[in-house]
Amino acid sequence: MAYSVRGRMLIRVGLSLALQAAVVQVCPREALAQTAASVAQARFERGVTLFDSSDFAGALTEFEAAIGAFNSPNVRLYIARSLVSLGRLGEGYVEMQRTAREAADLAQSSPRYERTRETAVAELAALESRVGRLRLTLARPMEGLSLRVAGREFPTAAIGTAIPVTPGAITVQAQAPGHVALEERVNVVAGQSLDHALVLALASPHASPMGPLGPTAPGEPLREAPAARMSLGPAIAVSAIAGVGVVGFVVGQVVAEGRYGAGQSLAMEGASRAMLDQVVSTGRSAEAASIVSIAVGAAAAVAAVPLFVVALRTRERESVRVGILPTNSGFVVGGTF
Repeated sequence: MAYSVRGRMLIRVGLSLALQAAVVQVCPREALAQTAASVAQARFERGVTLFDSSDFAGALTEFEAAIGAFNSPNVRLYIARSLVSLGRLGEGYVEMQRTAREAADLAQSSPRYERTRETAVAELAALESRVGRLRLTLARPMEGLSLRVAGREFPTAAIGTAIPVTPGAITVQAQAPGHVALEERVNVVAGQSLDHALVLALASPHASPMGPLGPTAPGEPLREAPAARMSLGPAIAVSAIAGVGVVGFVVGQVVAEGRYGAGQSLAMEGASRAMLDQVVSTGRSAEAASIVSIAVGAAAAVAAVPLFVVALRTRERESVRVGILPTNSGFVVGGTF
């Protein structure tokens, strides 16, 4: 974009006057202020020289250093021009808008900034048909949401607002706690506005601690999912309880039969009633314990069967591979089983 020599001269003069006005006050900070103003003026002059020689990247570096030392709409105007010349139209448009606002505010007390404002407004009008606009929408607010558009951080406060962007394919990335990270590409046309809805799926509560499955970039091979492997330990432990129950039943029955047999022998020998009752009671207790033992063993055996089945089936599937492949329209789940 061509800019008039007279316009550049006026901007330089305006910047110089502004820098001088910033340091005329005599105070303990005078030396520091004068140094900052001198640095800003020198960097700005070098930036203009580089800009005129079409070294827009080098000029942008100088202008950004200058505005870091002394904020001026004239310097910002050249930052916007450098961004536009580098093809970063969306960023250049935003900087040009800021230039017009700041120049308008300063022009109320310093009329020399009125020309800067007019220049910025005119160049904004020329850029209008060259930039596109992207409006991101969200169905509901999300705590901790972070956005990146075209590789740069995007303020969540701007959701729902059409922002100027450089036309073409733009990558939109979104992340929020408890949701699957989203990455999509949208195509924005110059002079047009595109509305794009962000839809973040809830993350699975059983997601691997190693992170989301699937490739991080198109063409990357599927990652292997850690198998949800169930140990045979619980099944073996329950089976052992069943075995103990069977053994307890057998022992209880043997003890009970022995007590009953001893009671019969004592009765034939004419033993007292109290002694017979004691022997029979011991046999009944052993018999009752054996019944409880076999009931516990049977329940444990029933429980062990499904535990073994689940554990063995899980081991058979431990080589499953799944992944999520990003596409232009969403995601495709794939895998081998």
